[in-house]
Amino acid sequence: MSQFGILSSFDHTIHTWQNYKQRISQWFIANDIDDVTDSAAVKRRAILLSALSDGTYQLAADLALPKELTQVPYEDILALLDKHFTPKKCGFGERYKFYAATQHLDETYSQWAARLRGLTTHCGFLNVEEALRDRFVMGMQPGPEKDNCLARDLGN
Repeated sequence: MSQFGILSSFDHTIHTWQNYKQRISQWFIANDIDDVTDSAAVKRRAILLSALSDGTYQLAADLALPKELTQVPYEDILALLDKHFTPKKCGFGERYKFYAATQHLDETYSQWAARLRGLTTHCGFLNVEEALRDRFVMGMQPGPEKDNCLARDLGN
């Protein structure tokens, strides 16, 4: 059976769990591994566990105790890893990171805008676009572009 895509290993010291979880989910879709073809999720569990680095596998095994990790249902393993790798976000802490952010010297405006948008994820802004606009301009590196933005009317 041929497979589509590349399923890399997951090492929690290098990768983020949320990104890896989305990628492995897409890999399962591309390879027709779903509730129909894997009703008990045994294959998905085996693939996930075999894709964990040694350190991450041991961490998952520790989180699963007193059960043996290979006996824990796939969805329960996902829940264990979600709980461990997805800490609660504090709204004020996240807003502080957002408001303290500034454009890096080697960062293009597109990169700065994308990074800034990512920082809004857990801020709970009522008007995300307005907050982004304001912080984008305030956090820009000094120069003629920033001066031009500061001279503009807010309505434009």
